[in-house]
Amino acid sequence: MKIETKIQQLNHHTDEPTKKMLQNLVERKRKFEAYKRKCFQTQFMTFVLLMGYIVYLYSFIIKPNGGELAMIFHLIFDNSLHTFIILVIVAGYATAQYFKKKEDKSETEYHNLRCEVIRKSKDLWHKPSQWQNRHEVYTMMKNEFDINLFHESK
Repeated sequence: MKIETKIQQLNHHTDEPTKKMLQNLVERKRKFEAYKRKCFQTQFMTFVLLMGYIVYLYSFIIKPNGGELAMIFHLIFDNSLHTFIILVIVAGYATAQYFKKKEDKSETEYHNLRCEVIRKSKDLWHKPSQWQNRHEVYTMMKNEFDINLFHESK
């Protein structure tokens, strides 16, 4: 496992196992943010596609046929392109749900590890000199990786 340069530079503030724990925390944060980004992108693209399809249906199918339901359903489901677009929208929604579950799971893993680091602070920085300088580690983690180790709350 490659340890970030900023974490590696904490030579006099932490020991190697603590550095590995901090690196694992950074990796879990990145994993969570990647799933969060993928989830948003999928939701956004699905929404845009759905809105575009609704505008298309209204402009080219519903309005010209005067709202006659039988004719509207016939035109929508008789054309394989319309069926394909509906399937793509449903697949986009399912993919967004998949990424949302992955995002929630990775957020829980990240938050649990972050809370564990906070709870085990006395064990990780057991020497008095390390304990007094741990705020420098916390500040570096906050500034460099946006990971708050000062408080357990999200």
